[in-house]
Amino acid sequence: MSKNPLHSSFEGKTASLTEVLSRHRELLGLLVAFGDIVLAVGAVIGFWDHMDHRWLLTWGALIIITSVMWEIAARKYPESTSDNGKLRNQMAWISTIIWGSLPWMMMGSLSNGAVAWMLVFVIVFAIATDLLYVTSGDAPAIDYMVLAYTLSFVVALATEFQFLPMAAILLAGAIIVAIASAWTTVAVELIEKRTESETLSKIDALTGLSTRGGAIEAARQLISDGAENIHCAFIDIDDFKHLNDNHGYDVGDSALQSVGRFIRQELPADWTVSRFGGDEFVAVGSTLFDFDDLVETVIHFGDHGDLTISQSLSIGFTSVPADLNTVESELFREASAALRFAKRLGKRQVMVMTDELRALEDSKIALGGRVGAALEAGEIVPWAQKIINFDTGEVVGIELLARWEQPDGTLIMPDTFIPVIEDQGRGPELGLVMITNAIEALAHPQLRDQSTFVTVNVSARHLYHRHLPTEIFGLLAHHNVTPRQIVLEITGSQDLPSSPIWRETANHLRALGIGLAMGDFGSGYSSMEQLLEFPFTHVKIDRVITHAHERPGAADLASAIAAMTSGSGMVTIVECIDTDEQLTAMRQAGYQLGQGFLFHRPEPLADVMASVTSSAETRTEGPN
Repeated sequence: MSKNPLHSSFEGKTASLTEVLSRHRELLGLLVAFGDIVLAVGAVIGFWDHMDHRWLLTWGALIIITSVMWEIAARKYPESTSDNGKLRNQMAWISTIIWGSLPWMMMGSLSNGAVAWMLVFVIVFAIATDLLYVTSGDAPAIDYMVLAYTLSFVVALATEFQFLPMAAILLAGAIIVAIASAWTTVAVELIEKRTESETLSKIDALTGLSTRGGAIEAARQLISDGAENIHCAFIDIDDFKHLNDNHGYDVGDSALQSVGRFIRQELPADWTVSRFGGDEFVAVGSTLFDFDDLVETVIHFGDHGDLTISQSLSIGFTSVPADLNTVESELFREASAALRFAKRLGKRQVMVMTDELRALEDSKIALGGRVGAALEAGEIVPWAQKIINFDTGEVVGIELLARWEQPDGTLIMPDTFIPVIEDQGRGPELGLVMITNAIEALAHPQLRDQSTFVTVNVSARHLYHRHLPTEIFGLLAHHNVTPRQIVLEITGSQDLPSSPIWRETANHLRALGIGLAMGDFGSGYSSMEQLLEFPFTHVKIDRVITHAHERPGAADLASAIAAMTSGSGMVTIVECIDTDEQLTAMRQAGYQLGQGFLFHRPEPLADVMASVTSSAETRTEGPN
């Protein structure tokens, strides 16, 4: 696996910090060693007339020897291993014993005038030595040595001169040294924790890739390096939710790790691969890369017992000029938008952001700010299209359709605003509004006792709401409408998961007598397995089948679908019949019910209801 540039960046920063601290210790080490030698030699010269020469020379020699020992240990044995750390601790204890004995060796010949000079030396040496070793491994041992030496010196002086005020001053100096030592340890720990926290905040714990912050930093670094354009790809695992629902989160986590490794291996080393969350990966780089091969490659995950899983990827790609403002405001937003287009247009593909897609995205953003208010203001209203019996020409049902009627009278089609409502999570709210309109329409006296049914488009996500059956049944009971007259047409069949919640809701609806229809059968990701697995009562045949009647083999396919659905006891409705030829083909294939411009164009629900109830009254009265 090629190395993630972000990891290299972190390692570089950590190395830089270590290098700075190392240079800091090296400089202080040289200064302290030099200072100790100067003090030792100066003490011999300055105190020659005040101290016993033998003790004075011994004292100076020990100062020099101990300082040199520590400097050698600091250079030759770094604190990276436990063995070296143990050796340095042993040297610290040796130095502690030596320095702790020095005051007692000097007391016999030390005069009162030298006390102040000795105090200055002790404090300067203690603080400088402690600052020299600013790692958590060294600090405790150095602190012990410094404190032992200082306290020994305080006790020795107090004992020798019996001068309590001076002892108090020296004790205060020892406290200052202790505080300085403690502050050094705390500062080091804070630096280490901050460095660790910054690193963890930019590394995804599950995949080892960078996080969103790391991707942003990578883009900024590319700009700093002089890149002309920044390229970004949003990479998403198709149907990942189904993977989690069907096989559990352990398998899902393994899938994320495998996909992360796969993307990292396939992309150039100078690209940064990040995980933004969930199953969404983001790659940033300054060199072009062909992502088509990445999509076409089927990824096989590690085995979990006898389970082997393969998934495909959808990718949204964009390029923006290497400008800091452009990158921060547009790079990730455009790549994410391109990914959404890839998902809507069939998945398992790369969608490159173009000017046309940018215009669509901008209009969607503008629409998103208005559609919620329109829903609350009642501007999204029900229209309807009749469902006809081919043999009798009678209206047997109505499909309820949503239209956005703007204040100026213009209409916005559902293909434009429904996806925006779904993205905002308000699909169930719109669905319930349409269901309420359908039940109120069925409550008309001329329809209540008829076999006329109304189909209402409901997002597959709406079936995750366990209270949906209770809400619908309450509306049916309030308006005294038979449950079998309402049929929920499930849109987005690719979102139908094998989920206990979905199954529970669907079975509850069927137990209440409410119908379920698979919408757009024959297009997208609808499949025979879904048709047979879920408790559908109705099937809506997509225009793909209807309009393909002249193609070779189309008639046989249409007949096979009709035979299968009718044999399973499901009511089949053909959509988008616009010509007499299409009607003839569908009747020959075995279908009996359908809708389309040939029979009726969508109209406001009130107008359709007026027509349907008028026909019902005519049938009830019979001929004069």
